[in-house]
Amino acid sequence: MLAKQLTHESTQKNHKTIDDLCLWIDMNINQQINWIDLINVSGLDHLTLQSEFSKNKLMTPMTWIRKRKEALTGINLSTVTPNRYASLLAQSST
Repeated sequence: MLAKQLTHESTQKNHKTIDDLCLWIDMNINQQINWIDLINVSGLDHLTLQSEFSKNKLMTPMTWIRKRKEALTGINLSTVTPNRYASLLAQSST
């Protein structure tokens, strides 16, 4: 019983952590965000972050970030080369 309660509390805490991380991502969406940033902001290790984010958002953090940027710019970033991607983001923030 205690183990089940601890697991539930841990899951709730991780869910809030992922929600807080998503808010941070939205506030920094025009910046280049990498795994180290996500790990530092969330306080989770790489595997836990990947797992919990995928459970909550049904996609990886990097896919979620790309889709958020696409929604903001209206550009499919999957088809843009990296250097072109940087210039498109710079244009969208002005």
